[in-house]
Amino acid sequence: MGRTLPGIVVGVATIWSTLPTAAATCYATGFSAATGGYCDGCQYHGVLTTGRNEPCDKQFQQPGSGAAADIVYLGARISQKAKHGLAGAGGNAVAYRPDKDYVGSDEFTVEVSFRQNGVSGKATAHYDVTVK
Repeated sequence: MGRTLPGIVVGVATIWSTLPTAAATCYATGFSAATGGYCDGCQYHGVLTTGRNEPCDKQFQQPGSGAAADIVYLGARISQKAKHGLAGAGGNAVAYRPDKDYVGSDEFTVEVSFRQNGVSGKATAHYDVTVK
């Protein structure tokens, strides 16, 4: 059963510090906003692929250039837990570790707080996970 990791505030790198380094099989599109930036209350979609027993962590993609480039990530938290692994989020990154020997599909959702051009907002990103 999936679990939310404690200590998200300290960041994803700290969460995974006791795990082996993710192999080349780790791939995530993250989620990104259009050139116009993120919008408060919007929903985005990300895809994450990793190998069996391989943790994967990636930073969120920055929006395109222009005014939207002025984004500060204030925090991130898991709002829907993964069912077949551990999902974590903090700062501007997301991480996932599948349950031992699990292969298949999973999913989780992250709520991201940000400040863009001086205005604060929240958005969600739903990640579809494939463990090979």
